Amino acid sequence: MNATPSFQEGLDLGVALCEALGTERVDLVNLNRAHLPLCRRAIRGRLLYERDPARVSDLIEETILRYTDCAPDLEAFYRDYDQVLQEAYGIRPACDLRPCT
Repeated sequence: MNATPSFQEGLDLGVALCEALGTERVDLVNLNRAHLPLCRRAIRGRLLYERDPARVSDLIEETILRYTDCAPDLEAFYRDYDQVLQEAYGIRPACDLRPCT
């Protein structure tokens, strides 16, 4: 695979994982293309495999630095978004959709 897999390569890998695991309950995400809150949640999880430790370390470092810079703005956005949903629709925020704190 290339350094950054194509969309089709990602799909092929997802199919191979589903077949190997015997389930379709597999979510495969390219963290090089994922949004910041998802990257943060991913690096807080358990690492299953790393082909290139240096690239993984770079991703972790970049995610931490970017999240540290953006955290106040993200928290304000989510707080305002939750308030609007509550006021407009009576919907309480689902805590599992918000970034991990």
